[in-house]
Amino acid sequence: MAPDEPRIYVALGRASIALAQFDRAETYLLRALELEPDNAEAHSWFSFVYLQQGQIDEALQEAQEAIRLSPLAIGGFSGPS
Repeated sequence: MAPDEPRIYVALGRASIALAQFDRAETYLLRALELEPDNAEAHSWFSFVYLQQGQIDEALQEAQEAIRLSPLAIGGFSGPS
C-alpha cells in the first residue's frame, strides 16, 4: 500500500483508539479524511474519538456523516469491544 492510502491512516487511528491514544487517533483519522473526505469508516471512528473526548456535538456530526455516506454499514464501524 502507498503511504498516502487512507486505509493505512484509518488502521493507525483504530490502533491508537485501542490504546486509548485519542489525540493520536484524531491525527491519523484527519489524514485519512484529507486523502479521502468521503471515507465513512474514518468518519465513524472520528465520531467515537470525539465521544471519548466529550465532544458530543462533533461526535454526532461525524456519526451523521458516516451514516450519510454508508447507510447500510451502521454497526459495522462500532467502537472497540
